[in-house]
Amino acid sequence: MNNNQELLTVRDLADHFAIPESSQRLFRQQGRFIPYYMVGRRIMYRRADLEAWLSQQLEVDRRGDTGDANVVLFTPQQMARLRDVLATVAGLNREQVDCLTEALTVYAAVNITEAAVSGGRP
Repeated sequence: MNNNQELLTVRDLADHFAIPESSQRLFRQQGRFIPYYMVGRRIMYRRADLEAWLSQQLEVDRRGDTGDANVVLFTPQQMARLRDVLATVAGLNREQVDCLTEALTVYAAVNITEAAVSGGRP
């Protein structure tokens, strides 16, 4: 098997590439990570896919943009529930709710992006 076809485990990425298992799981759930394959009950990655993803992350870091404009941090249902709670429990008006949910979305996106660029360490 040549180097590009080499399969890596979740642990390999954590140990050798400083991508924590928890970050891998989050990125997989968000669809922002490399393709993975199930071998039995184990998640495996192709080295070639990892190298391409790492190159992309370095390019994003050099440009200074996040490339995450289309990442959905909250489902519409989660956002609706949050807005309801803020309005009813906290007693906020619509403008305050809009401001707070926007700030929360931006804060979460920035922290996820920083964790991705720094290898999972915010």
